[in-house]
Amino acid sequence: SPRPRTEAADMKGQVEASVRRERAARMRAVAEAARREYAQAFVGRTVPVLWEARSGTHWTGLTSNYIRVRCESAENLRNEICDTLLDKSEGSELIGLVVG
Repeated sequence: SPRPRTEAADMKGQVEASVRRERAARMRAVAEAARREYAQAFVGRTVPVLWEARSGTHWTGLTSNYIRVRCESAENLRNEICDTLLDKSEGSELIGLVVG
């Protein structure tokens, strides 16, 4: 990359900025599709979720393999690890039901 005071800054054959942006956008799209597919594979399973934050009555948390999960609960789940049935997917996030 052409950062000042590096050898790469003066190298010939630099890739145009527009091409770099297009390539990066394609890579982000591939990564997002892979993230969604990976999360979808866990639908129907019950896994431990560490609940982190609440917005209204919705909580968000993470599984041990870093899948983002959302559930609805009036209880204070902050910093609790609860068995959660991963019920359905919405994008790369899963919707769960706390079962234990």
